Amino acid sequence: MRFATSIVAAGLFAVLGFATPARAQELKAGFSMATIRFSPESGSPELSSTEQLTGFVGGVSFFLTRSRLGGWQIEALLHQKGARNLLRIDDRLRLTYLEVPVLLHGDFYQLGPRALFFVAGPAFAFNTHASYTDEGEKEDVKDDIEDFDIGLVVGGGVELRRLTVEARYTWGLRRAFQDGDLEGSFKNRAFSVTVGYRFGR
Repeated sequence: MRFATSIVAAGLFAVLGFATPARAQELKAGFSMATIRFSPESGSPELSSTEQLTGFVGGVSFFLTRSRLGGWQIEALLHQKGARNLLRIDDRLRLTYLEVPVLLHGDFYQLGPRALFFVAGPAFAFNTHASYTDEGEKEDVKDDIEDFDIGLVVGGGVELRRLTVEARYTWGLRRAFQDGDLEGSFKNRAFSVTVGYRFGR
């Protein structure tokens, strides 16, 4: 947890330290279609029925200008992930993360107030809540979920004056579950679409 705490401190320092000179601050919200990728260990059964779980994603974004064509985009997001039919038919695992993406933002086409852009970089995620629902029974399973995850983010979108529409995919790089009796690794995957409104310069 000392490593995770250091990452939190670094993320907060980046947001607080760079928010003032940022060219724009953006409020964004949308939906996330998430699933969990299962990689079985040798001899363990496959899980082939896992389906996507739709959740909320939203928060604040700070855009730091380095050049006319782009800069750095640092965010603090609430991101719901998880999956359906993960361990049993009709079950649902919902995970809620505080996510801090640190992304390279580049504009690769500009025409007047319109621009097409891409984003890429790591996202540091901290689990804040986890629930598992099966046969109508819901239980808190936060103690069974890793507190910290690192994701790789790739995406793109369009800017129209102060409005943005963005789609991105996030690959979780660490096990979602803490080590236990489960054989194999479970890793988060999420496709999200957000609409944002920018303030500032």
